[in-house]
Amino acid sequence: MAHTTRRPKPSAGRPQSDEIDAAIKEAALDILSEVGFDPLSIAQVAKRAGTPTTSIYRRFDGKLPLVLWAVKEEFDSLELDLPDHGDLRGDLLAYTRQLAAGLSPRRSRILAGLLLRMRDIPELASFVSFELPQVSADIWNRLVERAVSRGELDDGYGLEMISTIAPIMIDRAIAFGRAIDEPFLTALVDDVLVPAMVHNRRRPSA
Repeated sequence: MAHTTRRPKPSAGRPQSDEIDAAIKEAALDILSEVGFDPLSIAQVAKRAGTPTTSIYRRFDGKLPLVLWAVKEEFDSLELDLPDHGDLRGDLLAYTRQLAAGLSPRRSRILAGLLLRMRDIPELASFVSFELPQVSADIWNRLVERAVSRGELDDGYGLEMISTIAPIMIDRAIAFGRAIDEPFLTALVDDVLVPAMVHNRRRPSA
């Protein structure tokens, strides 16, 4: 079962503090981008956030839930939009460019660090493989609906797996230090996404 990232649990006996949540999140993300997952500790995050460790333990059961929450909050804050570019290829290029543009140097370092630990931490693998791609799920669904309305695709059936390709390939490129530039994105669209979607359209129904 996929890991579900939860918001911080309410502090016992006092109202939840948005300011403390924000400080904890930023501290966790900064440290994660600087040293990676393994060296990060609750004590480090508390010190950087200027809050007692008890404030963090009231919210999270340990380091992994803290990290998953902070990363999910960070990527949920991405503002993705997709004006109609007139055809499937144009929309896909805009989609992949927006995904790439949302990867600031800090976010790229965070993702690279998480990818390195996926093999050994099942909850982390589930989070990166299934939850993070949901950040772009709405824009992907809009893209598919437009292609269907234009007659470029029959329907959206079978495209859910294809929707994960762009985020995963961009994540993989980051992990290996490859530039996420226009040639990379064009190849991703022309050599991978468009052929996969068109091939899916031609497959007979079971």
